Amino acid sequence: MLRLPSGKAAVALHIAEEGLMPDEELEKVPGGYKPPGNIIPVCIARYYAPHSEFAKLRGLRVVRIATHPDLMGKGFGSKALNELCREARERGYDWVGAGFGGSRELLNFWVKNGFVPVHASPTRNMVSGEFSVVVVKPLTRRAKRIVERINREFKARLIDALADPYFNLEASVARLLLSNVIKRRRREPPRLTKSQWSRVTLYAIGTLTYEAASDAVKELLRTHFLSTGSARLELPPSAESLLVAKCLQGKPWSRAAAASGVEPSRVKAELRELVKELVRFYGEGAKEGR
Repeated sequence: MLRLPSGKAAVALHIAEEGLMPDEELEKVPGGYKPPGNIIPVCIARYYAPHSEFAKLRGLRVVRIATHPDLMGKGFGSKALNELCREARERGYDWVGAGFGGSRELLNFWVKNGFVPVHASPTRNMVSGEFSVVVVKPLTRRAKRIVERINREFKARLIDALADPYFNLEASVARLLLSNVIKRRRREPPRLTKSQWSRVTLYAIGTLTYEAASDAVKELLRTHFLSTGSARLELPPSAESLLVAKCLQGKPWSRAAAASGVEPSRVKAELRELVKELVRFYGEGAKEGR
């Protein structure tokens, strides 16, 4: 609990210890077994079986974080999380994580505090109406290595699934799930063929329509969202929301404009300019292609 000098409780945290799962329990997870008290490790073991070693690490799950109503939006929640992570690191924990309904405001709070998205449920929660999200902040070198690999796989899966199970996921939430949280510089190699490079370049300069190059744009966005650290082009939130809504979810122009806050009369020109930036940033030295 974080208190003010006056003694008033500013933030209260409900914490659960998770991890250190034995092999006999891990082996039963793919069959649907859900051991009590290990929500995040079981999630990782089920969806990312090659990285199930994560379940053997020792972590803390934030069950609930409550800030005094008069102190909302003043940084007390972030301060409490930072203190929790510091104490957890000192006590030998490998990670701190949380699971919650993925609203834009809540997800932004966790991502802003360095928590890495590793999972989003494929369907909306019937009660909250939101996609459930799991985030993890690694505290040790071993946990960091595993979480970075899981995050990359999660983002690759999400990129491919945005046009189907996540079609109705808010573009602003999808953008946050694809955030550049990992600070280690890693450039995802572009997978575009020579023909795709040609078409996406012609679209960027205005010779081809978007529809003639949409497949190439999607491949370019894969490189963008999977790159990390300084190897990823920094774009405004509204720009990435537009790219997600139109190019990855396949929304009509009008809905893509509404999802990103871009004027409908400007949305086509705006997207072309964004792709031009992406081609310039990721295309250098990569256009030899396949």
